[in-house]
Amino acid sequence: MNWSKFLTYGDSQQNAFETLCNQLFERYLKRIYNTGLIKFRVINGAGGDGGIEAYGQLNSGDIIAIQSKWFQQSIDDSEIKQIKNSILTAKTIRTQIKEYIICIPHNVSSLKIGRGKKPTSNHEENKINALNDEIYSIYPDLKLIWWFDNEILSELQQDNNEGVHKY
Repeated sequence: MNWSKFLTYGDSQQNAFETLCNQLFERYLKRIYNTGLIKFRVINGAGGDGGIEAYGQLNSGDIIAIQSKWFQQSIDDSEIKQIKNSILTAKTIRTQIKEYIICIPHNVSSLKIGRGKKPTSNHEENKINALNDEIYSIYPDLKLIWWFDNEILSELQQDNNEGVHKY
């Protein structure tokens, strides 16, 4: 997906991206959980960080949440730290979160041959896998789901998303 042509309609790229992800997330929850979804809320982040943009509560009491990050460049340690802090904050505030979706308009780099014809080790996929492992060690009941370019595009192509505001 070419995010340089992302239409924000006068809003910041981050806010417009959060809105898009929230719209896709709501439709995802309704499609996957149907009548099991009893509440959907978009969170107003003004004045503080709750670690999420929106959440859905299931009739079981479990919560599924989403966090959107407008990271277009390579995901480095600073971005990983931001994501980690968002997850930790979200779980502190809403302990019932069982699934946490991270929506990022970027596809991650993976293992490849680098200088000296040796495999690279400090690529984005390794950083994300390490974060997954770290979070799972703290919250073994929490499932992290990553929506990168491919997953966002797949959500946009779902039949029930033809009414999503076109960015």
